[in-house]
Amino acid sequence: MFFPHYHEHIRFGSLSIDRTGISGYGGYSMVLKEMAIKDRATVFEENLILFVKRHRIVAGDPIPLGYRAPWIKRDSLAIAKIGKRLTHTSTEADFSNLLVNSDTRDTDCIEVHIYGPIHCRAIEYLSGSKPRQRADQVLLKSVIKKLKEIGVTVEIS
Repeated sequence: MFFPHYHEHIRFGSLSIDRTGISGYGGYSMVLKEMAIKDRATVFEENLILFVKRHRIVAGDPIPLGYRAPWIKRDSLAIAKIGKRLTHTSTEADFSNLLVNSDTRDTDCIEVHIYGPIHCRAIEYLSGSKPRQRADQVLLKSVIKKLKEIGVTVEIS
């Protein structure tokens, strides 16, 4: 419904200002270089699946206006979504928690839709936890080595 005839080319992410991802989406988070995605990314007010449920959208319905923006207007979409909850005493951490709230069953975020593949040189930062399985540890070690060779910051705890 949202990406007719090209849905297989869309990569999903979430907007964050503190490099944290959404825990329910996987054990690792990546920060992508803006230069690598700015011309092929849009932002959406929330997770598309939750949006469709909340607004009772069915196939063929038009997508309501005002919920999607190009990458360059992501700040306007964020302010429209959470601006009322900010105060003059709000901190960067408060803003970050309002932007990505993964404490609930239905994670609230601003979803990012990126058209096309994500090349390893688009990655700026990777974080996550050390896997428990030996085979996964070996694989992760190889990935980390390759990422560090191209200048990616990696934090594994």
